[in-house]
Amino acid sequence: MTNWLSDWDYRKSHLMLATYEGSTNFPVCIKVYYGAGTDGTEKVDHLTDYNGTVDTWAGKIYCSSHCKTDFGDIRFTDNDGDTELNYWMQEKVDSNYAIFWVKVTDDVSANTTIYIYYGKASAVTTSDGNGVFTLFDDFEDDVLDSDKWVSGGSISEAGGLLTLESGGYIQSKLSWYQNIIIFMKAKFSIPSGFIGLCKTTGGTDDAAKFIGDTTIWARNQQSTYYEKTSVGAFSGDFYKFAIKWLSKYPVTHSAFNSLQYFIDGTGKAWLANSVPNEAIPATENSTGVGQIIFEWIAVRKVASAGEEPEHSTWGIAEHSGVTCNIANVTRNLNFERVLNLKISQTVDVATRPVPTREDGEVVDTGTYLIHPLQVTFDSRLTDAEKTVIQAMLDDHLTITLYLGNWTFSDGWFVSKGVVWEYVSDDELNIRPWKCSFNLIFESVAYVP
Repeated sequence: MTNWLSDWDYRKSHLMLATYEGSTNFPVCIKVYYGAGTDGTEKVDHLTDYNGTVDTWAGKIYCSSHCKTDFGDIRFTDNDGDTELNYWMQEKVDSNYAIFWVKVTDDVSANTTIYIYYGKASAVTTSDGNGVFTLFDDFEDDVLDSDKWVSGGSISEAGGLLTLESGGYIQSKLSWYQNIIIFMKAKFSIPSGFIGLCKTTGGTDDAAKFIGDTTIWARNQQSTYYEKTSVGAFSGDFYKFAIKWLSKYPVTHSAFNSLQYFIDGTGKAWLANSVPNEAIPATENSTGVGQIIFEWIAVRKVASAGEEPEHSTWGIAEHSGVTCNIANVTRNLNFERVLNLKISQTVDVATRPVPTREDGEVVDTGTYLIHPLQVTFDSRLTDAEKTVIQAMLDDHLTITLYLGNWTFSDGWFVSKGVVWEYVSDDELNIRPWKCSFNLIFESVAYVP
């Protein structure tokens, strides 16, 4: 059984399938819901391909009201269960949902498993985009970070916002060439200025940018040559802008230097002419009159054809409370018939002798129906054992079941409701409760 993050009550495992030309330290997106629902995937922001031919959506998980309403207790770990991963909470609506970016340290070019933890009332968020992205700034400290930016003209940072006045600009000290995404939450106060990637603050050399004009434009520029297209009406509101710069075509993986433009998660343009041909930094520039205002800016690496890891299966909700050895709780249960079966084998109902204790007490009655990774049985329990088992079944706890040399572990759920029956003919009144239930196991390991 994997380790457990100390003091957290609940967790779920999550499998992500290998992505084309993935890498280590790859940011992935997960949307967490406070309430109940079916875990899976959901389209979030700029993740899907511009024309929708490559489904690279975010993971989606429900906490069934076991996390904090402000999502401050959400944590992510590596597949060992307790090595925490860096994350950034992009946005949230209390008691509804939060969008997280998680830096997966394993190489996502192979199948990868992580855990998400929740359920710690005293926890506060440790969200920090600096630990997730190659460039990040949320402008929360009222001072422009000189380690990240060069600047000029009239600028100000206050109240979690960066404001560029007419002629003001910032330009990142880092630069990139292809296979990155720059995304930001920003607005043009009036149709003026540009934001995105640009070699110079004047914007006449290599660039990929949004331009505020009578409408909002997407524009590729290489020296004096450019291609641009209108991507939305100007409204003066905050938008989430994103530019995806790829070196390969998403479907065929052939070489194809191009840029995709997104606004609020909707693909607005795919431009392949006048594409920049050298490394350029992130530049935010206000020209003419008016302001450009930012809530945050981030740059992250992406696979060369734009694919994200495919969010696959989610594990069941596990509870940290008690790991219970059923063989000990129910004493002397005879599971020899299980040991004689292969894990993948399905058999008919198997009847076995009724085991008894030395004092003659009947320990267990009934039959076993063995399906792949499934056990159905009836057991006799004391009052105290009934209380423990019922609490675990109510909370869907993780149980490790030791049957001879077989260890069933790493998660289970009750496939049918538990049936409790008070057995009145128990002369010793030691084990008055008959418990009938199913366990379906996610994994089986052999211990020599």
